[in-house]
Amino acid sequence: MVIHTNEDNIITETDNVTIVTEKSLSSPRLQPLYKYFDIGDPNFDIDRDLNTLPESQRSALALPEGFSTAKRWKKLYDKVPEHENSSVHKKSYVQWKSEIFKIKKDKSLSGILLKSINSDKEKWRELLKRLIKVTLFLAKRGLAFRGDSEKIGESSNGNFLGILELLANYDPVLNEHLNKIHHFQEKGDRMQVHYLSHDIQNEFISLCAAEVTKKILEEREKARYYSVIVDATPDSVHVEQTVILIRYVNLTEQVENQQYQVEERLLCFVDCANKSGKAYLIMSKLKIFKIPLEDCKGQGYDNGSNMKGVEKKNQLDLLQFKERLGEELITVRKVSQISPSTLGIKRGRPRNNSTLGSPAPPAKKCLRLDNLPNETMKLDHVGHYPKHDNKKHPLFCKRQGCKLKSHWILKSIDIVNRVLQCKSGTLDVASKNLSSLIEDLHKIRNEGYDNILNETLIVAKNIGWPQYFEEELKRTRKRKRHIDEDDENENADDHQRTKFKNDVFNIILDSVIGDMTVRFESVHSLCERFSVLWLNKEMTIDQIQEKTTRLVKQYPKDLGDELTDELQSLKLIYSANFGEKTLSPWDLLNAIKTSNLENLFPNLTVALRIFITIPATVASAERSFSVLKRVKNVLRSTMCQNRLSSLEVLAVEKELAKNTNLDAAIDGFAMKKARKGTL
Repeated sequence: MVIHTNEDNIITETDNVTIVTEKSLSSPRLQPLYKYFDIGDPNFDIDRDLNTLPESQRSALALPEGFSTAKRWKKLYDKVPEHENSSVHKKSYVQWKSEIFKIKKDKSLSGILLKSINSDKEKWRELLKRLIKVTLFLAKRGLAFRGDSEKIGESSNGNFLGILELLANYDPVLNEHLNKIHHFQEKGDRMQVHYLSHDIQNEFISLCAAEVTKKILEEREKARYYSVIVDATPDSVHVEQTVILIRYVNLTEQVENQQYQVEERLLCFVDCANKSGKAYLIMSKLKIFKIPLEDCKGQGYDNGSNMKGVEKKNQLDLLQFKERLGEELITVRKVSQISPSTLGIKRGRPRNNSTLGSPAPPAKKCLRLDNLPNETMKLDHVGHYPKHDNKKHPLFCKRQGCKLKSHWILKSIDIVNRVLQCKSGTLDVASKNLSSLIEDLHKIRNEGYDNILNETLIVAKNIGWPQYFEEELKRTRKRKRHIDEDDENENADDHQRTKFKNDVFNIILDSVIGDMTVRFESVHSLCERFSVLWLNKEMTIDQIQEKTTRLVKQYPKDLGDELTDELQSLKLIYSANFGEKTLSPWDLLNAIKTSNLENLFPNLTVALRIFITIPATVASAERSFSVLKRVKNVLRSTMCQNRLSSLEVLAVEKELAKNTNLDAAIDGFAMKKARKGTL
């Protein structure tokens, strides 16, 4: 039992704990705070000699069986003064205070042991701090850790040990530790602990990644609403790697002038060889990270059929789950890429016996404007045709025409592509840029063919190429015509330039325009649905009421009917507080935060956060694949999945890893290892 004093001056019993006040004691003097434990309790550690005393010399409160709750508990009022006046209590009290004094002065055996433990703890903490810093240095840059050997001093012991050897020349703590390890390795003995093995490296990587993931989950919990971004790609050993990211709106850590900012954070990489059931994989991962699916407001996928739901219905599975929750889940697909087949480039399927280091260039590289001049010269390597027959391929003879045609199309796409790939991009910006892009593509289709053809002829003349199409050298095929057909129609139909325009140029642009229009209809409709939040200045009260009611019905758990009144109030004070210019959703949200008006517009703030949370592209997933090529290259192809996922988190979220405080993890790890030593 534990005896305490409280302010009510009564004796109470709660869960085998008795609280005795100072005034309830018989002595009027100030009583110190005592803690009494059952001698059989493992927490009892103050005076084990009590158990060796004869039972007649013990105080009633020091007996192993204690007081009976039913019979003797009410007499505790009389027994406390008796216990305080007993010789056993006084002796134990003096020993207790003397031991505390000796520990503070480092004069007792316990104090010496405690000082030794603290010294070991500090030594390991400083050592682990250096080891973890080296781990972060390599992980953030996607560099390899291990080599062929784990011995100190060998040139093939890897980057991790090599950097430690370099730092040991200027660090006495590392120098002493590495010299001790080197001494044991020279003798052929096994050192009990040194924390430099490959197992401990993996433990350091997992420890750092867990701290970064913990920080991400804390930010997500504060933000509440999020969207999930999923993409997949084969790695260096053709294992299907699925990346899962979350997008949320987070407040900056600055105390003054806090602003909302969009974060797209990497959660994990998952080996997903089986392409079916990925929706359940996503939901299971969210459950492991304790992220409620109820707060998911959007999802973004790649163009691949297995990801976007055409074949495997990933989106449909998540949508059906959200429908059971009474909410709508917005789906957005990738903006930033067009398939190679859209531009008339055929890409052959890789052979099963191809090596990991195959030099064949990826066909999709030519879809980047800056790579177009170099990649078009490599088209000989692309396709099903053997290399020695490439000159017979029609694509070889039309290379320059294909190059200029792709340049004109990609020139319009590249500007929009760079805007949409921004991590903080929102759907309203994407909608405006896509509308402008579709208009430009229509203009190129209707008016741009003659300009492209003239430019092609000038380029061909300057470089000495023939200024005609390859088919113009061939004999013109004559076909039988009916009696009512005109010769001019036959000449027009057979004209190679007109044929190229109708069969190639227009078809490609129609495919691109149609693909853009179909894929982003949801973006335009979604912006129209939320537009009442920032375009209410131009709307009437009835329009605001209609659009707001529809929006509240879509998100009944997050928004209330008060949103209509908030928008009408915002319309009245808009010019005085935010100026005459119509702000974007992003600027409006930060303006409300800067003006400290969040309490006045709670539903409007939530609605803006939901809208900004919905992703416009999955460019962040593509950026994580670029890191994947460095982390798991052909030389590190045997890496396990957990290590790969941890390294990806540290490499992609390197800024967060750099600013994450790892002292708590280091202290806990050092305390756990401090008492582990050779006796």
